[in-house]
Amino acid sequence: MKGKVIVVTSIGLMCLMALSVVAPVVSAATAPSWNYGFSMGGAVALMALERTDDIDAVVSESSYARLSMMAEELYRNFGPVARPFARMTGWLAHVAIGVDMDAVAPVESVVGITTPVLLVHAQADKVIPFSHAELLDRKSTRLNSSHMS
Repeated sequence: MKGKVIVVTSIGLMCLMALSVVAPVVSAATAPSWNYGFSMGGAVALMALERTDDIDAVVSESSYARLSMMAEELYRNFGPVARPFARMTGWLAHVAIGVDMDAVAPVESVVGITTPVLLVHAQADKVIPFSHAELLDRKSTRLNSSHMS
C-alpha cells in the first residue's frame, strides 16, 4: 500500500474496513504512506497497524486507549452507578451492533509495532483523559516518550 495516502478520519471502525478497499488501488505507488487520525480516528490509525505492514508512519491525536475505558469516562460523574452504566453500554454495543468494546483497543495494537508513531494529546483534554496517552505510551515499543508532558 505504498503511496501518498493520508487518512484523516474520526469515523472509526468503518475506516478500518475502508483500508482493505483502498489498499489494492494504491499498491503500485512507491511514496511513503502516512496515517493521521484525531480522536476515534487516532485510535483507528493505531489499530490499522495490526492489519497491514504498509503504513510507514502514524500520527495519532487524542486517541483513546480502549473503547471500554471511554464508556467509563462517559459516566464518570454518575457516582456509584458509573461502572454499571458503562457495562450496560458495552452490552448494548455488543447486542445492537456486534461490537465488543473491550476488543476495540489501540493499546493492544501498539505492542510490538515497528512503525514510527507520533502520539499527540493535551493534558487538559476534557473528552479523552491524558491517562489514555500515558497508557498508550507505556505499552508501545515505538512511541518516543521523551517529550510526554
